Amino acid sequence: MAIKFLINFIYMLGVATLMVPPSHANHSTGFSRDFSSITSLAFSPPSANKSATSSLADPPSVEISFSLPLIHQTSPLSPFYDPKKTEGEIFLENVQISGERAQYLYLIRAQGTGTSRLQIPLTRDFVVLYSIGTPPVETFGVPDTGSDLVWLQCEPCQSCYDQIPIRFDWRESSSYELVECTSSKCTGFINQMTCDDDDYCEYEVNYEDGSYSRGNIAEEIMTVASTHSTSRIAVLFGCGFNNSETSGRNYPSMVGLQNTKRSLLGQVGAKAFSYCHDNKNNGAIQIGRYNARLWGRKTALLPNSEGLYLVDFKDIMVNKRTLDMPSYVFGHEDNYPETTGVMIDSGTAITQLHSMAFEALLTKIIAHMNNKGKRMSRWNSLYCWDNPGGVLDPSLPEILFVFVDLSLRLGSNAWRQQEQDSCLMIARFPHPLTIIGRYQLRNINLGFDLENMKLWIDIQKPDCRP
Repeated sequence: MAIKFLINFIYMLGVATLMVPPSHANHSTGFSRDFSSITSLAFSPPSANKSATSSLADPPSVEISFSLPLIHQTSPLSPFYDPKKTEGEIFLENVQISGERAQYLYLIRAQGTGTSRLQIPLTRDFVVLYSIGTPPVETFGVPDTGSDLVWLQCEPCQSCYDQIPIRFDWRESSSYELVECTSSKCTGFINQMTCDDDDYCEYEVNYEDGSYSRGNIAEEIMTVASTHSTSRIAVLFGCGFNNSETSGRNYPSMVGLQNTKRSLLGQVGAKAFSYCHDNKNNGAIQIGRYNARLWGRKTALLPNSEGLYLVDFKDIMVNKRTLDMPSYVFGHEDNYPETTGVMIDSGTAITQLHSMAFEALLTKIIAHMNNKGKRMSRWNSLYCWDNPGGVLDPSLPEILFVFVDLSLRLGSNAWRQQEQDSCLMIARFPHPLTIIGRYQLRNINLGFDLENMKLWIDIQKPDCRP
């Protein structure tokens, strides 16, 4: 409630955005919008043009920088908070979703985005808080580097599912504006464009579990508030009037963070972003090169048509010895058509490892643990070894991820203590793709330099403190 009060209070003072849409008649509400008095509290360089305008046809001339604090599922602030669920149950649920998600990521890497209209399954580990409309209405969104659309449920609903908080009612917003089918904001935004009976732009997303969201593309003001600033940003988003959620996950909205022009990053002209989390209630997404933390050591991000975050990855080391994988196991398809590479993905809970590499990794770990007299067992699909001490066994093998130009020691991020067992937090993936999961990146700042295609990696203190 305090956050909501603060956002509305700042709005009443006239705090607004660095990027605003052109002023023109609102097709849906009958209001005419005047943004001439809008200013900004978003951090920007001294030479920033405060009156810059933006659309997908006209990318913002001034990059916008802001922060989105992350809220974990175990926090009472999260719309997914369930005090009846144990941490282990929540973790296994997200591990299961990660396997489903990896299947989709492999599909679009192997066949391209145009071959399937199915969208990626989402985990519920983290959400971000933002507001939409004028006056601002508070909602939550799932941030996702594997998706590029921003969408949410809207009233009046033809078919909607329950969510927390209330659904957005565009009729209460003076800044809501539908996008006409003839507009470049529609033709340049939707791959398979359709129009409603009034010639306004429509969207449709379908998920692998049978869920879907359908509605209109509209232009609206998104308000994001962090500790030190508040920004109001003009965005194109999907306003869903016909939605189905068959998995019971009840996502209030999606915030796509792919490296594409229609994602939130593309719409604000972000040349960089970063994020860090500790798998609890600490961390944030920093958007824009003036906020992004490009720290530590860097390796290459590899270009790809899907806007995913592929990395230049070489091998894995166990106790200072590499797996000695053939180049094609972790290679990029330009050189090795039989593989689809290695990627960083915010929505994959644990690393999904190419099956050939996983078998080699497991063989080395089993040999090490047998020498220690440890018994192997299974926790769901994960491999575990007995450890009755209740804390991670210091004799566990050391695992390193080896990128081009840097190595990342996983330490405790490779393992999870589950009751009386220490479990490996890396899963076998049956297809030629490796996805580095969120668990392996706890308390690690990832900085994505999209302008120079570099990934910065820097180990942080607990709670993601530098």
